[in-house]
Amino acid sequence: MSAGRISISLVRVLDKALGGYINLFASVAREIAQLLGLEPPRLPWEPPRASIDQRLAKLEGAKAALMESLSAVEELQRQAEKGKSEHERVRAELAATIASKDDAERKLQSIQALMTQDVEAFQTLAGVPNVGKERLLGFASGVVASIIASGVVALIVWAWKHFAG
Repeated sequence: MSAGRISISLVRVLDKALGGYINLFASVAREIAQLLGLEPPRLPWEPPRASIDQRLAKLEGAKAALMESLSAVEELQRQAEKGKSEHERVRAELAATIASKDDAERKLQSIQALMTQDVEAFQTLAGVPNVGKERLLGFASGVVASIIASGVVALIVWAWKHFAG
């Protein structure tokens, strides 16, 4: 065995032997004090003795604190349950609102399609020209007019050079 283990074992043996002797002496001293009607001696490592009234008062204080804590926990539990039910209600309302929004978007799209058809039918009946078709026709006629004008100018220049000169 090492020296450290031997010293630890020796300390443990002495602790048990002396501890038993001190406890025996303390219990004999307490008995003698009780027989004489004196207050029993307190060992230095023992906590100070409180009177029964002091201990009861501490127990009552602990009981009151425990009851207060219990009521606070119950209140927190009620609030959590209320919050949970409120959360579920809001989720249900949100789902209903989203469904309503989707339904409204579908109705809006169908109304827009009907309006487009109505506008086209009115334009056809009223003889309102198709703007896209008119623009394409205007562009094509402009190109043709430009080609014709270029040909006329080229013919005039050719004739001027050919007959004037």
